[in-house]
Amino acid sequence: STHGIVSAPYLEPSFGFDRGFDSYDATAVTSHFQSHQAITAPQLESLTKNAIRECGNTPCALFLHFWDVHYDYIPPREDLVAVHPIFEQNPVDYSKLRHPFTRHIDPSLLRLLSKAGVSDSPPEFYRRVRQLLPRFPRADLFMKVMGHLYDGEVRMVDRHLGNIFTFMEENDRGNAVIAITGDHGESFMEHGTLGHGVDNIFSEGLIVPMILRAPGRLDAGRRSMPSMTIDIFPTIMELVGGEVEPEVQGRSLLSEELEPELVVGHDGTFGRAQATMGRLRLLIWGSFGPDQMFDIRSDPGELVDIGERFLVKRAKMRSEVARYLLKKGRGIHVAINGDSSSSNYLVSLKGDETLRPAFVYGPPY
Repeated sequence: STHGIVSAPYLEPSFGFDRGFDSYDATAVTSHFQSHQAITAPQLESLTKNAIRECGNTPCALFLHFWDVHYDYIPPREDLVAVHPIFEQNPVDYSKLRHPFTRHIDPSLLRLLSKAGVSDSPPEFYRRVRQLLPRFPRADLFMKVMGHLYDGEVRMVDRHLGNIFTFMEENDRGNAVIAITGDHGESFMEHGTLGHGVDNIFSEGLIVPMILRAPGRLDAGRRSMPSMTIDIFPTIMELVGGEVEPEVQGRSLLSEELEPELVVGHDGTFGRAQATMGRLRLLIWGSFGPDQMFDIRSDPGELVDIGERFLVKRAKMRSEVARYLLKKGRGIHVAINGDSSSSNYLVSLKGDETLRPAFVYGPPY
């Protein structure tokens, strides 16, 4: 049997994510605004334990989505103090606050965001935030506190996952295959942006962890290789002895094949992409700005743009990204005669293989 348990508003059954599951529990989902102020990890832990009980001794698959490591950053006090003991002297319990995260840190930041022009287009708004935030008088302190609160939320979710894993051990599920990953990172002004989403395709926004546990089937250790989230499904299927249909994208991370030459992360909403080829990483910004290229071996922080020195390589990588999206990009559709009926997010590739936004229907995520 297959079971999904989610707390993110974007994973509600109305979006079709419940398809293929025997049961799909979205009772922890609140409205989008409330979701940023709610703490749902305890509820997900309880729902997951109930699902494990219902599975009994039969084979089952569980998909869990924890939403809590999102702004507002409102970790329980015990988790915040555990990762940053300095907060033991701070009487504020951030988990009891129910305001946008900027407001309970420094109200004047709201004026800064307002000045940036919240009604402007996303590219222009985020450009303005980048320009204004460094001049904000308490920007350094603000970012430091934000990072600490984020760490506290990570620790909270980790604690509830630990409780679930202990429960599995106690209920003869200790041999289960477990995969833990994320769908994005978080920025704290490494490149002038805060949070995640519209204005960040640098590594702090796109690189996520991947933790696999498969007793008796996978040896302990670390592997560092370029990979994509579409590789997760084939990897799990190999671990459980399942078959993968030929049309499924991705490759098992346990494969003995050579590492992929090109790894692409793309955004169908605003026409941006990140591509890695060996030691080179190309950022395609679309309407947000000019492309950038970095040598991630000598410059892992992506601080020195070398694109102007390697114009031929940059052009080649851009061409390869365009071909990849045309060949592999399920979910990325080319708009034909303005017909947008087949997809919420569309990308158009012009004849010169330039990536650009073509049409957006529905809310960006």
